Amino acid sequence: MSSDKAKMTRAAMLRAARELIVERGIDRLSMDQLALRCEKSKGAVMYHFKTRRALLQALIEEYAEHMNGRLCRNEAWALSNLSEAERNDEEAKGRALIAAYVRWFREFDADSSEWAQVGVSLLALASHDPELLEPVRAWYRRLIARAEALPFRVRSKVIFCLMAMEGLFFTRKFSLDGMTADQKEAVFAEMRALLERA
Repeated sequence: MSSDKAKMTRAAMLRAARELIVERGIDRLSMDQLALRCEKSKGAVMYHFKTRRALLQALIEEYAEHMNGRLCRNEAWALSNLSEAERNDEEAKGRALIAAYVRWFREFDADSSEWAQVGVSLLALASHDPELLEPVRAWYRRLIARAEALPFRVRSKVIFCLMAMEGLFFTRKFSLDGMTADQKEAVFAEMRALLERA
């Protein structure tokens, strides 16, 4: 199988696995169900994912890549809104990181169906196999390290805002979100004000 064709087949299988998680839950995700969904043999599925754990690992890696892609896209937007002088200012870049997170959350809040359900299901694996979540942990470590590298005056404020945003993400993912859109906008305004006082 050509490498391009293999990559496309693997990506289609991961997409089908996400659909199965959304429809049936992660506990019912099996190699047999994935083969049926993809209209492939179980052997074809196992060519790409030797075990169910390997499939779950690939899904978690894809989830971490998805998070990184969304943050990078929104951060590029935030940085494009900075002046030339601000682009060389570490504190301004810290504020841009939070602006990117806020924009990302707004997108997620407006349409989070598939990735929210998949994310919750994958994160729930931590209780059964904590090692599987290492790609997600590594993503968070890199994020916090970026904040730790900021100037002292803004560092703790950026970390505080990042963790506040994570709280908003997780309450939304777990369908525990009790805040109105106006309340969320007030939180975002407070974050901006906090960072501007840096």
